[in-house]
Amino acid sequence: MNSLSILDRLFFHLEELNVPDFSQNNPIVQIAVNPTNEQKITIATYENDIYQTKELGTNWKMIAEKGTLQ
Repeated sequence: MNSLSILDRLFFHLEELNVPDFSQNNPIVQIAVNPTNEQKITIATYENDIYQTKELGTNWKMIAEKGTLQ
């Protein structure tokens, strides 16, 4: 598991967000945070793999692989 640093907007400090392991050829290209539930985050990779967490990165579910929904 890799991690990203994210800024907590309320307290202005960095937190670590665990993310799935990706190859160098398939990096994260987009991150979306639900504005009404900041624990729900969706990431997309260069190869159109899409992952979603509902608990701030504790568990990730692949919802699309190479653009095809699971």
